[in-house]
Amino acid sequence: MKPADVHYEVNGDWFIWNRDKAELNWRKHGVRFEEAAAYSATRSSC
Repeated sequence: MKPADVHYEVNGDWFIWNRDKAELNWRKHGVRFEEAAAYSATRSSC
């Protein structure tokens, strides 16, 4: 894992992403990785 990686846990599932890429994606799409991770965790529990 790289020092720039962000680790985020939602309902026992871990999501890891690059901090710089996350910032670029937020600027481009207006969605933070934390929001996407929470949505993904919610959808996978259905």
